[in-house]
Amino acid sequence: MKNFEELKNNLSKLIAKNNVEIKECDKNIQIAERAIEKAEADITSAESLVDPKKYSQAKDDLWTAQHTKELYVKRKDKLETTSLITDEEKHRIDNEIQTIADATNSAQFKRAAKLAKELESIAAESNKMAEEYEELYKLLLSDVCKQPKGIFNQGGKEYSGNTVRGCYYNLKDNPSYNIILQGNQN
Repeated sequence: MKNFEELKNNLSKLIAKNNVEIKECDKNIQIAERAIEKAEADITSAESLVDPKKYSQAKDDLWTAQHTKELYVKRKDKLETTSLITDEEKHRIDNEIQTIADATNSAQFKRAAKLAKELESIAAESNKMAEEYEELYKLLLSDVCKQPKGIFNQGGKEYSGNTVRGCYYNLKDNPSYNIILQGNQN
C-alpha cells in the first residue's frame, strides 16, 4: 500500500510535467508573436518597395505565425483546463487516499487506546496522591497542630494543584474518549 507521501509525489510529478508543457507553450507563443511582428514589418517594407515576391512571402509568414500562435494558445488553454488524469484514475487515487487515511486512523486509535489506558492508570495514582495529601494535612492540622475541626476546616486540605486525575475526569466524560478506549473509530 502506498502512503500519503508517495501519492503526493506522484501527483506533484503530474503537475510538474503539465507546468513544463504550459511553459513550453508560453515560449512558443512568444516566438510566434515575434514572428508576427517581423512578418508585419516585412509586409510594410514590401509594400514600400512594391515587391510582390517579398510581400507574398511576408503574408505567408504572417499567416503561419498567426496560426502557430493560435495553435499554442489553444494547447495552453487545454493544458490549463483539462484534467491530468482520467475519471477512472481519479477514482482509484481517491480510494487509495481513503484507504491510507482509514488505516492510519485505525492505527492511531489503537495507539491512543493504549495511552488512554495508561492515562487512566496514572489518574488512579494521581487520585491516590491527592487522597494522601489530604490525609497528611488532616493529620498535620488536626492531630499535630490541634486545630479545631470547623465548617471550613474539616481537618484536612484539598490538593489545589492541577492533577492528572482532573485531566482524566474531564476527558473521560467526552464521547470521543470512550471511542478511543475501544481502540477503533467505528
